[in-house]
Amino acid sequence: MGWEPFHVITEFEVGRRIGWEFDPGAFRGHLDAVCDELEAREDTIEFRIGCDLVTERVELDMVVIAKSPQDALERARSDLGAAIRQAGAKHEGLLEWTDEAKVRPHANAWSGLRTPQWTRRRLELKV
Repeated sequence: MGWEPFHVITEFEVGRRIGWEFDPGAFRGHLDAVCDELEAREDTIEFRIGCDLVTERVELDMVVIAKSPQDALERARSDLGAAIRQAGAKHEGLLEWTDEAKVRPHANAWSGLRTPQWTRRRLELKV
């Protein structure tokens, strides 16, 4: 089986201890930082992001180059996790729990109360 594109759909709740409503521009700025990091990933060739500040929900559709559907899900998890951490945030439920416990966000200017937390709600392959 050769390399081919796969469409991966994700949905997250992106919260923080001090709510985004106190600084709505920070929410958009954080999502922009994650998108900038995701653009640099080799396996992710295309993505589209949508967000709702009120519900703190983020929907991210990705096209990932992989050898199989399972490989595509793993590459999407890896690319997205790295982009989230590089943008200074944490994630939960994206990786296997043993791997999730080992990763930390990249050093950043966010204080602990302002550190974004991406909680996975959905991650699936679109058929």
